Amino acid sequence: MKYRFLQVIRVSISVLVVLFFINSCQEPIPVGADLLDNDKILLSTISDFDLTTTTILGERVATYTSGAARKKIYHLGETNDNIFGKTSAEIYLRFKYNISSLPTYLTSDDVRFDSLVLVLKYDSLASYGNKTGMQALNVYQLEQAYQNTATYYSDTSLSYNNIPIYSNASLFINPIDSIYTFNSKDSTLTRQIPHLRIRLNDAFGKSIFENKELKGDTSLYNFIKGIYITSKSVDSQPFLYGFDFSDAALTASNSINKLIMYYTQGDTLSKTYEYFIDNTIINRYVNNYDGSMVKSFIDTPAAGDSLSFIQGFGGVKTQIKFNDLEKLKDLSINKAELQVTVNEFLIPNGNYALPPQLIATRLDKDRKHVFIEDIAIPLSVNSSFSNTFGGLLSESNNVYTYTLNITNHLKKNSENRRLPF
Repeated sequence: MKYRFLQVIRVSISVLVVLFFINSCQEPIPVGADLLDNDKILLSTISDFDLTTTTILGERVATYTSGAARKKIYHLGETNDNIFGKTSAEIYLRFKYNISSLPTYLTSDDVRFDSLVLVLKYDSLASYGNKTGMQALNVYQLEQAYQNTATYYSDTSLSYNNIPIYSNASLFINPIDSIYTFNSKDSTLTRQIPHLRIRLNDAFGKSIFENKELKGDTSLYNFIKGIYITSKSVDSQPFLYGFDFSDAALTASNSINKLIMYYTQGDTLSKTYEYFIDNTIINRYVNNYDGSMVKSFIDTPAAGDSLSFIQGFGGVKTQIKFNDLEKLKDLSINKAELQVTVNEFLIPNGNYALPPQLIATRLDKDRKHVFIEDIAIPLSVNSSFSNTFGGLLSESNNVYTYTLNITNHLKKNSENRRLPF
């Protein structure tokens, strides 16, 4: 998910129906221009449906699933406004060896620890909120191990040592500017793509450097179960930013995402060893709606007749109920579309981008949210659903809308009149 999805919406629906009027006739039918005189097809559009919308609490979302395609962007930071309240994003991650080689400092005696630096590649399109605010960033060592064979959700909470191994109370985050790094080997500056560099404290770095038993991933996981990263606003300018943890960004030979051990061998020979970041990365989201506009709509469902809300990161959803689907009885549905209009006070600006696409789910027999058929069918054959389902953001005369094709959902699930996002 590239952005925090914050919208207030109004809803309308338009259904195209096909009516067949077939006259039975046993006499021969002349071939000609009047062939369809007795077999008429009437195309009609119905758009005056009675809909009820309500804002409901969201559900936790899976941020890591073993064996499944991983998301590319992982968020860190927080937002805080009077509409949605406070949302924070935190990260759990762990490290592994570069399987092609082990560090020479494990077997050499004439080595000296210099520093341990965590490098994380920004995703320049994942920023949300005020981009000029300062952050208080903390890194903690996990006390609880986690495995790569499970599913982890946005409400995952792992125990950690509350003494940070990195703490900076006035860090400026800039996800769009490249930076220069100094190469001590040849005293040159190298320009690199935007990334965050975190020098972990020396005591933690030395504990790894001096442990000669860490010669494989299992021993490494047992010793360093992982780390926990938090980032909070310190100047009332909340900011949510993202990192590119795609497979390519984690495993490519020129990947920026690494834990780098800097050390000196002999008197002057500067060396490095790079630990990979394991792809078992967990995003934790915490939503707090106390005192927000959304809270009043959650507590008073009837208020959804005027406005309703949606939000990413396991936040609030809009539930839509179709109250009069009986008017479709005996009609053949050709196409059904749900149109969602963004409320005018959330017109996009430099800090708060609208999501490029909306999706829709339904409740299955176990009362779990699953994709509606218009999304599920293309996904079942490994096809993109954008061309058929739509849901993409469009703009005309400064009015922003999303149009969702819900034809198959309406045909198959008309008895289930709830369509929650």
